[in-house]
Amino acid sequence: MLETINDFLNLFEKNTTKNSYRSIIIRFKEFLEKNNLEMIYQDNEKDIYHPLILMKAKEFASQATSISTKNTRIATLKSFYMYLSNVKKLNNPLKYLEREKTKDEREELKQNDFLSIMKKIDRNTIRGKRDYALILLFLDLQISGTIIRKLSIKNITVSTKSMKIGDRDIKIEECTFDILLQWLKECYTLKNKSMNIDDPIWPSLAHNIKPGSYISSQAISMIMKNRTGGYSMPRMNKEKFRESLKFL
Repeated sequence: MLETINDFLNLFEKNTTKNSYRSIIIRFKEFLEKNNLEMIYQDNEKDIYHPLILMKAKEFASQATSISTKNTRIATLKSFYMYLSNVKKLNNPLKYLEREKTKDEREELKQNDFLSIMKKIDRNTIRGKRDYALILLFLDLQISGTIIRKLSIKNITVSTKSMKIGDRDIKIEECTFDILLQWLKECYTLKNKSMNIDDPIWPSLAHNIKPGSYISSQAISMIMKNRTGGYSMPRMNKEKFRESLKFL
């Protein structure tokens, strides 16, 4: 069995991928063995053992502490069993094993939820002002946290109320734009610093970080989850978002 696992791992070039896959597959193998099961059964035994392997794969995946880790386990095991089905010409017991959808994938923010989220943010604090503007821009642009954290003053085009992202000049809602400018004015006034074009739109507010540092991707993800009740990448229908801005 170990030789088959190594043959599968040799299909991948990156050592990080190999190590991650090896760890998950070996742990699942040991998990099955504790339950007196093997990883591979012949087709004449599939009716008995394949449902058990599928059940144990779900159980093994559900032991993960997060949805992303759970889905990594599922994806790894499905890839391995697909390889086995092709090489060993055996039926795949995990063919219909589905990954779990994250909250972001399951649903979009509804108007009432959005307005409730924004209403709860205390805009009398510097972090409240930042988070309010950040969520609005996030929903307006619908880009990843990795991209949004790297935005600087030079990305803003005041004349067209738009944001330069790569080769695109994306127009944003007037309400979003005005609140973004309010945030920047108050942020840099508080810091007793004039804005330069290379300054970040979202500077880190942590005291142990040197001035002018960009906020981290982890911080953005945490802000989104804490403020929106679990959405790390909140989404909202563009028309509903535009309509909701009237009620802010």
